Amino acid sequence: MKTTFKNGWYVVETAKDIALYRADGSLVANRLDDYDVFDNGWYVLKTFYGAALYRADESLVADNLEDCFVYDNDWYELITEEGIALYRADESLVADKLDFCYVYPNAWHVLETSGNRALYRADESLVADKLISCNVYENGWYMLETADGWSLYRADESFVTDKLKWCRIYNNGWYMLGMKDSLSLFRADETLVADKLKDCDVFDNGWYMLETADGCALYRTDGSLVADKLKDCDVYEDGSYYLHREYAALYKPDGTLVKEYC
Repeated sequence: MKTTFKNGWYVVETAKDIALYRADGSLVANRLDDYDVFDNGWYVLKTFYGAALYRADESLVADNLEDCFVYDNDWYELITEEGIALYRADESLVADKLDFCYVYPNAWHVLETSGNRALYRADESLVADKLISCNVYENGWYMLETADGWSLYRADESFVTDKLKWCRIYNNGWYMLGMKDSLSLFRADETLVADKLKDCDVFDNGWYMLETADGCALYRTDGSLVADKLKDCDVYEDGSYYLHREYAALYKPDGTLVKEYC
């Protein structure tokens, strides 16, 4: 089996061997137990003796590791018997002897030691600690989970709402709030689309689905109805969509029927 990475390096796996090759076909290493090549060109080789992390120029970062990981913003973590050590892209240490860490694309990061999970900004100032969990979304909004439930905040760190069961932020900035008994869907400008929902979804083309006790309803971006009283529906990357009533049917983006299914 052959696996190719973004930088053109590739791995050939056989029943007897795992070998990593450069893009020009020269061998990097063989007899590997595992491997990975990260998007920035750094790579890890795992053997019986442990894991070793290398930079894109093939110089060694660290060896005798239990594991390691490189994030999309080039921060990285090294895992040893002493715990996890997190480093910035310039290879300076953020913190070590961690039980858990995670770095978001905006460089906000989670550090956990001795059962205390805390969220920090990119400048390492504290957002909140004593957290059960947290999440930072692509638009900069973030959620914090404590014993009282989830709280949602905007990118400017102003408060949206609390005591949530869960939340989802969609690619177009719309968001769903999950309360104890129902869901509510909001537009990016924070106006309400609908509440008292059983379920909802917003698709990549801006169309959206609302599910109530009467079934699912699919709407276009402008809010006009495509179909209601559905058992299920979906919208695909090319804009075609699927509707399930007593039978299922696939439609082109302009509404032309493609195929019906029994």
